[in-house]
Amino acid sequence: MRFTPTQKGVCRVKGLKVFSRVFVNAHNQKCSAYVKDDSSDCPGATRTSTTYTPSVRAWDRVDFSTPVDYTSDFWLAIYLPEVITPTDSVALVTDNSLDYPGKVKALGVESGSGWQAPPTQAGDFMIRAIVDYTGVEETSSNPTLALNQNYPNPVIKNTNISYTLPAETKVKLQVYNTSGRLVKTLLNEIQSTGAKEIIWDKKDMNNMSVSSGIYFYRLTAGSKTITKTMIVL
Repeated sequence: MRFTPTQKGVCRVKGLKVFSRVFVNAHNQKCSAYVKDDSSDCPGATRTSTTYTPSVRAWDRVDFSTPVDYTSDFWLAIYLPEVITPTDSVALVTDNSLDYPGKVKALGVESGSGWQAPPTQAGDFMIRAIVDYTGVEETSSNPTLALNQNYPNPVIKNTNISYTLPAETKVKLQVYNTSGRLVKTLLNEIQSTGAKEIIWDKKDMNNMSVSSGIYFYRLTAGSKTITKTMIVL
């Protein structure tokens, strides 16, 4: 998957997150993760790589021992083991929601066939770049309150909700159903400025799993409120 840095300065690629699905007899399969240069709109030379053991059906964080710096497009690539039997395989999960703020392009490959668009994929590969930015010029503009799209979305087991606070303030994060009924208050406290993240496990205020459907999560920080939608399966 190709990524475009969204800030000025040097984008340091430190790792990635990938959502995999491993069938029952493939738990010990090793996958490979690569950082590659962009070459004429396709993956080019490998800059760094590592291996990891994928989870059964969850987000995996993969850290590179040697981070790579970019000021332009780069690619993150995943190599999956060959399918041995129908119950001994590894696959990447796709998602129709797009919450990466830069340009994204995904390509698939079969052995010996070269890079090509995956003809059978109906959504985006769920791969996220873990980066830092250095050499970014400071501006006089004030930071703003931000609530990011939860991931994964749709929610299968649990989901991450991240947000950014421009200043220390009283923060409330709540989940509602489509009838407007409060499902659960995830937090209600004073928090410092900066990026935050919380995990919701699909449980309501009675610690019962919620039913499938559309839900809203609402962030209130001081006098400002932001609401977003998520899907629970």
